[in-house]
Amino acid sequence: TAFHELKKILTTDLILGLPDDTLQFKIQSDASVDGIGAVLLQVTPNGDRPLAYMSKKLTKTQTNWSTIEQECYAIVQAIDKWDKYLRGHEFILETDHEPLVNLPNKEQLNKRCNRWRLKLAEYRFK
Repeated sequence: TAFHELKKILTTDLILGLPDDTLQFKIQSDASVDGIGAVLLQVTPNGDRPLAYMSKKLTKTQTNWSTIEQECYAIVQAIDKWDKYLRGHEFILETDHEPLVNLPNKEQLNKRCNRWRLKLAEYRFK
């Protein structure tokens, strides 16, 4: 799963790479009951190379959000942080939260998720 891959990367690769616009970018994100995290990777012939990490503690209000809201928030925060690398490039987005896969086509969304869906529509990812 994306979480186990993220855990493996966080514990084994200590040297961050430099971005290369000729290679594809990848984001892996996750949320827990009290925080969110993500890693920006670059897909290389030798495997995924970490470029940057981010994490953030959720506020009291955010801890009351639904799981899909927290997971989507992790993605939005990661994309905001690494916009300069991602905008104009197709990138891979990996999450361990299955309902997010259908987010672009989901009809029943609250205002927060709908706002984030519109924001994510500005990017090309798979």
